[in-house]
Amino acid sequence: MEAGVGAPSPVGGLDRGLYDYGARWYDPSLGRFIQPAPLVPAPGNPQALNRYAYVLNNPIRYTDPSGHWLETAWDIFNIGLTLNDIREEGLTWENGLALAVDVTTAILPGVPAFAGVAMKGGKAVARADDVLDLVRGVQWAERFAGAGPEVMQGIRRLEGLVNSQNVWEPFRRGYAAELLRAEQLHQAGKLKGVEVMVGNGRVDFVLITDELVEFKYWTQSYTEGHIKNLAAQLKGYQGSGRPLILELARTKTNPITEAYIDDLLAKLQAAGVQITREQIRLIDLP
Repeated sequence: MEAGVGAPSPVGGLDRGLYDYGARWYDPSLGRFIQPAPLVPAPGNPQALNRYAYVLNNPIRYTDPSGHWLETAWDIFNIGLTLNDIREEGLTWENGLALAVDVTTAILPGVPAFAGVAMKGGKAVARADDVLDLVRGVQWAERFAGAGPEVMQGIRRLEGLVNSQNVWEPFRRGYAAELLRAEQLHQAGKLKGVEVMVGNGRVDFVLITDELVEFKYWTQSYTEGHIKNLAAQLKGYQGSGRPLILELARTKTNPITEAYIDDLLAKLQAAGVQITREQIRLIDLP
């Protein structure tokens, strides 16, 4: 029998019942590809972590006639990131070219999925805001010497998330910023707990005054688009009856401004959050 897409194909001179999907071989007896996908496009999705699986183990919803389904998903993911860049920064020649590359890799099978990543590599480094560099290689146990178990447990959790390649890089930046802010609070003698469970959520910091601190390393445009989520999170913490502080760190690009705080306050209050202007603070990181 001739090798073809969807047809059992001989391997090493013996017909082992494998299917040739162009980019990879598929074993129907295992329900798996016998070679891994070249990348993990959505680390937040547990199904995507299995690089041998066929279409996220969901063949009822998806098909993969070429063997490159994950690469196409990665291309679509990158298109979304680039569109978000354009929304935040406006259309520039740089993000416009990046969008063109992303679309090309998605529609032309001859262009590898890594082309867009390689083209944008320099920009990705520049956009890292140096936050990840600031926490890389730090011995956090030494930085938090003398801290209690509620602090150290949270620091170890944040350190693991920052160093995990399975966590989307923008989230890793946020966790890195949270580590830096935790260090500031610890040095000031104010920190009682880090990443502490409160109700059904995990609050970033608990101060020695028993105040809860929700910390965000968000751009202003991202904050504007996620006010409902933020409000729901804050209301969940307020159910504990403990005082609440919202800390917003200034990012290097598109930072939250003092002028925007009044608008944010009004929208949070309209959503039912019991918060005053004094409880919202802009923070400068190292």
